[in-house]
Amino acid sequence: MPIKLSHYSRSTTLISLTFAALSIVALIYPPLPVLTLLADSDQYRQMSEQILAGHLLETGCQPPDAQHLAVSLRPPLFPLLLGVASHIPGVDPVNALISLHIILAPFALLATLVLTGTAIKPLLTIAATGIALFSAKQVAWGVMSEWLAMVWLFLACTAYLSWISRPSWQLALAVSLCTSLAILTRTALLPWLAIPVFMVLQAPRGGHRGTATGLLAGLLPLFLWGAINCARTGAFALVRYEGLNLVATARSLGPIPFDSRDSEDQQHLITTINAQGSTAPDSAFKPTEVHRWDGEFYRAFHANFDQVTAAMQTLSDASVARPTSIAARGLRAHADRYRLFLKGGVQTLIAHYLPLVGLCLVAALWLWRRAPHHARWSLGVITIAAVTLGYLCIIFTSMLWLHRYFIPVQPILLFCLVVSGVQLVGTFVVERGYRTFNREG
Repeated sequence: MPIKLSHYSRSTTLISLTFAALSIVALIYPPLPVLTLLADSDQYRQMSEQILAGHLLETGCQPPDAQHLAVSLRPPLFPLLLGVASHIPGVDPVNALISLHIILAPFALLATLVLTGTAIKPLLTIAATGIALFSAKQVAWGVMSEWLAMVWLFLACTAYLSWISRPSWQLALAVSLCTSLAILTRTALLPWLAIPVFMVLQAPRGGHRGTATGLLAGLLPLFLWGAINCARTGAFALVRYEGLNLVATARSLGPIPFDSRDSEDQQHLITTINAQGSTAPDSAFKPTEVHRWDGEFYRAFHANFDQVTAAMQTLSDASVARPTSIAARGLRAHADRYRLFLKGGVQTLIAHYLPLVGLCLVAALWLWRRAPHHARWSLGVITIAAVTLGYLCIIFTSMLWLHRYFIPVQPILLFCLVVSGVQLVGTFVVERGYRTFNREG
């Protein structure tokens, strides 16, 4: 079924535009402190300058000594947005970026309204989207990629929830394309490609070919970025940056052992990392301490990340280092400390994030039971909750900071919870009205 605007009344359109304007006001006032991540933000700026200067294809192989290796491995969309912000005349680049972030909010609201169509009542869509976006206001005021990534992931998931109620190749294309753009903003969102995989399995009889065609077409940006990386580095890869993270986290557990099959370059890399790297103390692995941003583990991690990238830049050919293999070796050598980290990750997940995911699941299952005509919607919410759990597990097992990586996911969970909750309450209201009618009759 094509995406159409004709089913909206004039009053709905006016209300939508009003809420879009209010979303801008809500994100602007009151203003919040600007969040920057120092090294990360600076690397985004450097990559932005390279892209705008037309040096994208030259930045992967031999970065200059003054440039952090991670600059050339970042995904491209946030640096592009940062570049646009830096070229708006008469406006400070940071203020321009925040303005662009805020402008994305009404775009996301109106796009969600178009994507969901008649699958959800328009006013409910507007209210749920407003609540969801406002919950992430803090990252809109930041030189960070989370807000842009959140917008793309939110649109991908709302398009999926619409697709599951009224499958069409156009919606499948929207899901896949928005997921690709989210990954090209933050590569850590790669596990969300599970949504297109589930769509192939959930497609109605006779709709598999159209769904698969739309999904494959939407993945073209990822293939293009992989081809660019191949031209720059000689390897078709989407997540080369994450390999640096893995080595840094493994070194935070303790020294990385050598292997008899290590090449000369690998031996040099491991020697340098072990000599200059930092090992987190035992106190860093207490369950309540593991995922503290200012805690001892992440202090060691950030120091190690810089050491790893500096060591990689001394190699004549960084592609032979095989960082993932080196990281896996470090995890095996310090399995006891790794298990302590995982224990802390599980505790953080249960205490901070499982309640919201659990509420989404309970509301969806309850709605499915009370209103079978909402079964497809409930299936979509359950799928999103399952992918969220898988994504969070991958994040904390990779020893990354759960709190930051949850930010792009939180709005879609709130959207699902609000819509499911209102629909569920509606079933009780209808049932009560039906019983009252029967008594009076």
